[in-house]
Amino acid sequence: MAVWRDNAARLHRAGRRAFGEDASLTPGLGRPQAGVTISGFSVVFDEAYQLTGAAEGQGVSDTAPVAEIRLGDLPAGVVPYRGDGLQVKVFEVWTSWTITDVQPDGHGIVMAILREA
Repeated sequence: MAVWRDNAARLHRAGRRAFGEDASLTPGLGRPQAGVTISGFSVVFDEAYQLTGAAEGQGVSDTAPVAEIRLGDLPAGVVPYRGDGLQVKVFEVWTSWTITDVQPDGHGIVMAILREA
C-alpha cells in the first residue's frame, strides 16, 4: 500500500509541476481563518471538467470548472469547504471562484467544484 501511495504522490507532484497554477484560498464566514487569504500554493485547474452522477437511476452529466488541491500544501487545519473563495492565476490573469462542492479522494487531494464569483 505504501508503494502505491508513494507513486501516487510522485505522479501528483509531476502533474502540479507541469499543469499547476498559482492559487489562494479565502475561507468563508464562520470558519477558522475566515476572511484571511491563504496563498503560496498551486492547484491543477480545469475549466471544463466533466461531472457525472446518478439521479433517480438515470445517468447525468455536466461540466464545471474544478481545482485539484493538495491538502498538504495548506496550513494545518485548513480544508477547502463549500462557500470558500478560491483565486486562480491562469495565463497571468487572476480569476475569483466560489467553491460549490468539495470531493476528497481519501489520499490528501480534494477536487473543488467551482463557479465564478
